[in-house]
Amino acid sequence: MNVALYILTMSGGGAEKQCALLAAGLSGAGHDVRVIIDDPSMNRTSNIEILKEAQVELDVLPDVAPWRKVVYLSKYLRHHRVDALFCYLTQPDFYGGLAARLAGVRKIYGGIRNCYLPGWKLVLECVSHHLFCSKTVFNCFSGRDAYAGRLFKSLKCHVIPNCSPFFNPPVVRKGMEIIKVISVSRFVEQKDYLTALRSFRVLAQTDGQHEFIIVGHGELKEQIEDWAKELGIACRIKIHVNPPNIPELLLSADIYLSTSLFEGTSNSIMEAMNYSLPVVCTDVGDNRLLVKHGESGFVCPVKDVASLGGALRALAGDKATRDKFGCRANELLRKNHSLESFISAYENLLEN
Repeated sequence: MNVALYILTMSGGGAEKQCALLAAGLSGAGHDVRVIIDDPSMNRTSNIEILKEAQVELDVLPDVAPWRKVVYLSKYLRHHRVDALFCYLTQPDFYGGLAARLAGVRKIYGGIRNCYLPGWKLVLECVSHHLFCSKTVFNCFSGRDAYAGRLFKSLKCHVIPNCSPFFNPPVVRKGMEIIKVISVSRFVEQKDYLTALRSFRVLAQTDGQHEFIIVGHGELKEQIEDWAKELGIACRIKIHVNPPNIPELLLSADIYLSTSLFEGTSNSIMEAMNYSLPVVCTDVGDNRLLVKHGESGFVCPVKDVASLGGALRALAGDKATRDKFGCRANELLRKNHSLESFISAYENLLEN
């Protein structure tokens, strides 16, 4: 089957990584696969390497007005006789869905990666879902449950959670003098770094040495630094912008912290689980399905600094619990999020 995947860029986000993994997996399963993007300037090397290894073509759309892009993409899809198009995120869902419909593509799949959509995105997704798409694929059950049967047709909503491309063996860390908390995400409002810093301050006020490693990129970097100064914890914060050694940073840490206001299936939490980190997170998206409260971490109410900080304290003060929770997290990831089951689910979707 000729399959195309359309996404704005192949940058370092979770959607981009899952797009690359799906393209490579479908190619390996015998499909003729190509990836279409708008902007090559933000491409992440690791995602491009996944495509190159699988011999998946990467094509860039011209930088033209949206309606011209729709016309170009429609001709492109017709020229390559694409049978199925997978779109990722709102703009590709809308413009890609329209272009595919004009081109006569038989199977058109929208892709929603969150449990919450702001107004304009929701409008475009609704139009795409009802007028263009064969199905809308959610990466989280919480997203499907929020919209199916209300704004979206239940029978056209499908859930395929994210996968992990590989599994690390369980890790039992050495007891170190400094307890390190780590967060890996974009520096945007959705991730609620002010709550993360306030929660870490609850831990920092206890006896012992503690450090908060913040990894990512985005427009709020300077704001995060200012908040850390205002809270009096700047000396305990280390910010890494797009570092090449994220695996090493995860291995050096003791606890993973996520304070998002909304999520889908969190790639960053899955990566933390892969490195056997106990997780403290907010109860958003599918976090409660990823993290088993009291088994592999703690799931806390949104913006609840006392609860989040208390969970950090509990883990920081008990190495045996950190080890047990971390190994359980690794076990749950292996059980529920393999690449093989991920590709199989998409192949079943194509066949049906």
